[in-house]
Amino acid sequence: MMSTKQFGALLGFLFAFTIAAFGLGTAILCLLVAAVFYAAAGFFEGSLGMAEAQDRLTAARDGLRGSSPGAPPGAAQPAPATRSVRVR
Repeated sequence: MMSTKQFGALLGFLFAFTIAAFGLGTAILCLLVAAVFYAAAGFFEGSLGMAEAQDRLTAARDGLRGSSPGAPPGAAQPAPATRSVRVR
């Protein structure tokens, strides 16, 4: 049985080999295609639901906007009040 470290080392070796043999662009394209197929397989297997993915994206978006921890998903904090200064 292969350990997680050995599997990671094998993947790293294969990625380095792909870069050396075909170039960096092709290696990155292979990783992107593999990620798409991994997500598609998870979706069809049922382990990746669209509702769950949407909840994760909403939480990440709200985290960037700075919503309060107790607020429902999608509710962002209002912009802070600013004072206007008159210049004469």
